[in-house]
Amino acid sequence: MKHINNYLPVAFCLIALTVFGAIIYKHETHLRYGKDIYIRLAPADPRSLIQGDYMTLGYDFYFTKNTDDLYAYGERFYEHYQDRTHVPIWVLTDDKNVVIKSGFDKSEFDKSEQLKLRPLIINNPNNYIFNLYSASSSFLFAEGLGKCYEKAIFAHQKTDDKGNPILVDLVDDKLNSLGCEIAH
Repeated sequence: MKHINNYLPVAFCLIALTVFGAIIYKHETHLRYGKDIYIRLAPADPRSLIQGDYMTLGYDFYFTKNTDDLYAYGERFYEHYQDRTHVPIWVLTDDKNVVIKSGFDKSEFDKSEQLKLRPLIINNPNNYIFNLYSASSSFLFAEGLGKCYEKAIFAHQKTDDKGNPILVDLVDDKLNSLGCEIAH
């Protein structure tokens, strides 16, 4: 029995390395083979930039442009997605993969648009339609780069076939990287 106990720490280390290696492999594969998508950032909370090492991200999914009655749309959201941590939506992108319209159901789009829809899984942290976010609700960066990242217009993300997003970078209005990390 003593002999087996000597190998338990080694076995646990091998299991941990295997699990972490699989997670890293999954995310690297997602980054490499995922489909690009650019989501316009909603105005950032300026208090998050004061510290200079992170910013709160808000996303403009263009839900309100789909309907004239925002109240009815919000009620529909609460009826179907209350207490769901992950909400599947459909997004319509332009030829540069920028989101131009979103909806909770394919029927919210014209027939011609339905052929071009992509799935996207968004997070619903507190059951409020305007607090939904994709991939990440904040962006961490090196101290002192807040001024550079203030210029971000879009969040560059990669999605897998199921619509699961991963945040890649924050980019400018021409979809180019801001180059903040390189500049310092």
